[in-house]
Amino acid sequence: MEVRRRGPQKADDVSSSLRSHSYSPIGKKSDQEFIGFRHWLILMVFVGILYGTVVFLHRHMPAVTPGSDYTQFSEERARNLLRRLSGLGPRPSGSENLEKKAFDIVHGKLKEIEDTVANSGVNRLEIDVQRPTGCFDLKFLSSFTLCYHKVTNIIARIGPKSGPAKQALLLNCHYDTMPDTPGATDDAVSPNLKYSEENFLQGAHGFIEQHPWRYTIRAFINLEGTGSGGREILFQSGPGNSWLLQTYLEAAPHPHCSVMAQEIFQSGIIPSDTDFRIFRDHGHISGLDIAYTKNGWVYHTEFDEEWRIEAGAIQRAGENILAVVNAIVKSPYLKQAGHFEEANKWVFYDVVGLFTVYYSTQVAEFLNIGVIVAVLLLVLYRLSRGFYSLKDLFDTFVHHAAALLAMTATLVLIIVFVNVMDLIMCW
Repeated sequence: MEVRRRGPQKADDVSSSLRSHSYSPIGKKSDQEFIGFRHWLILMVFVGILYGTVVFLHRHMPAVTPGSDYTQFSEERARNLLRRLSGLGPRPSGSENLEKKAFDIVHGKLKEIEDTVANSGVNRLEIDVQRPTGCFDLKFLSSFTLCYHKVTNIIARIGPKSGPAKQALLLNCHYDTMPDTPGATDDAVSPNLKYSEENFLQGAHGFIEQHPWRYTIRAFINLEGTGSGGREILFQSGPGNSWLLQTYLEAAPHPHCSVMAQEIFQSGIIPSDTDFRIFRDHGHISGLDIAYTKNGWVYHTEFDEEWRIEAGAIQRAGENILAVVNAIVKSPYLKQAGHFEEANKWVFYDVVGLFTVYYSTQVAEFLNIGVIVAVLLLVLYRLSRGFYSLKDLFDTFVHHAAALLAMTATLVLIIVFVNVMDLIMCW
């Protein structure tokens, strides 16, 4: 065995060693600032797990309740009615499919329910058929006057055995379709009161302006469809009456909502509208607007078929609506006069359907301003410490602007190509 004795280091060696182990001075970038392969791997694994979890929760649907269980909402029972309606094919207003065949199905089902309610001896169900005629101005895409003649509304009212209540909640949907679609999701899937809507909201206007039951309505829930199944989303609420929104957020077992969807829809950039507008503008009533949005490419096409709605989607919507309806009719706010002019003062959204978050616009302003100030302070701090320079910030801005222009140009080229080649809705 050989033992070597370390001798004294030379001055040059000591100086070299100190230089190799010294830290970079402030203002100089060191190798430790760069992200290595290990960091990217950890980041990609985290993003992958997060993405997989979100997709799983987004697609997860509750188990379907058997049709024999009358203590809960059952998709099995609702789907039987859906198959009968969508199986008729297109049901435009005035057609035999709507005025005769679909009418007989819906009215006959309500008569069956009426007999069941009468035998229970607890509540009573009233059924009315309305065929209103009227005109109204509609500011949608452009302003125009719309007239209609004897559109068919089927209305049912359930209440205590002693007589109608002084306050009512309206559940609304339509059972007509565009001329080229069976309208499974838009809107036969909604198991509620039926109106004509596709001819620019005529049925809702006829009801809210002319029907005698309109005076008792204090709030409404409108059910729509712009896709095929999936998680239904609360995309409009109000105006005013924040208790309606809070009731949904607290009562819905499978919440899915977004104030961003409300802002986008109410901005007018989406060329679509619902009966929500009629009840709001002509009835001066506050409410909730809920719709299916998955697979939006089937909207108003021949592909809006019953079988495309996956199992559990109707069950999910039914459980949500039933829970929210029960909470609203029990709420003391339903008996109070609504403050229609009250602004919608809430920011709301759900976290992948697990829970909801909502807070006032004052809190939102504080959070937004706080984030802006924090970012500015961080930028100033890092500039002062030499992590980057003003030129670095300018280069970053230029790169982001160039990327935005490139994406915009690509989008415009795709739109032009699709229109020139007549490939609209080609899928």
